[in-house]
Amino acid sequence: QQHLGAAHARAETDPLTGLGNRAYLSRRLGEALADPSRPFARVFMDLVKFKPLNDTFGHDCGDEVLRIVARRLLASVRETDTAVRLGGDEFVLLFLGLSDADGIGERVQALARKVGQPMHVGDQLLQVGASFGAATYPRDGRTADELLARADRAMYEAKNTGQTFK
Repeated sequence: QQHLGAAHARAETDPLTGLGNRAYLSRRLGEALADPSRPFARVFMDLVKFKPLNDTFGHDCGDEVLRIVARRLLASVRETDTAVRLGGDEFVLLFLGLSDADGIGERVQALARKVGQPMHVGDQLLQVGASFGAATYPRDGRTADELLARADRAMYEAKNTGQTFK
């Protein structure tokens, strides 16, 4: 039984960052959607200037930046929240019980400041930014796909207009 638990945990964990992965997000989102009386926000986050950093300093450096970002996210979210790495430099956060735009905006701005702090990787002092897009349940959608599409669109709109959050 303990072995099954460890295998299940590995199946839901991103091996690079230790955050949850797509399978974990799917499970947590299903749990959130199972309680229609409880609002939540799904926030999509994409790092800004990560590809040039990765291309310039190499994948080992890029991997360490992703691990640092993951630690910063975990240190900044509530115990009831979920932080997941989808792959590459894409992350998703679930904020349970949070649905008002002001509250989400404040949380996202705080995360943006935390993620954007300079970081030491080897002998380099590096910095990345982040673009965020949010969708709230039930206002922006009632299914996982609707919420993902809305959050994804909002994040790309923020990125394309040079904003941090949309």
